[in-house]
Amino acid sequence: MLGAEYYYITKDNGPVGLIHYLLNHKSDHLPWIGLLIVHKQHGRGGIASKALHLLEKKLIDQNKQKVRLCVQDGNEIGAAFWRQEGFVIINSATDGHNNRVDNYEKKL
Repeated sequence: MLGAEYYYITKDNGPVGLIHYLLNHKSDHLPWIGLLIVHKQHGRGGIASKALHLLEKKLIDQNKQKVRLCVQDGNEIGAAFWRQEGFVIINSATDGHNNRVDNYEKKL
């Protein structure tokens, strides 16, 4: 996607995950996280939270005041993670693939 940035999440000098985001989404001109994934072998160790906090710091340094993302209906593990990180549901919608999603936002 145009303007997307991707970063590997690393541990012990090797990739264990990936984070993808748009700094300026065309729909609302806000940053949106498109993907945050950590290999299951490295799950539950706080790596995703650390990666998210680094991204949030980067966004704050760029004077961004909030960040958004969406979670597919039924992804309870993902939804719980984002809520734990301070994200709140702002609305529900259907994505471009006709999947029900909840849109979340966090003030930075």
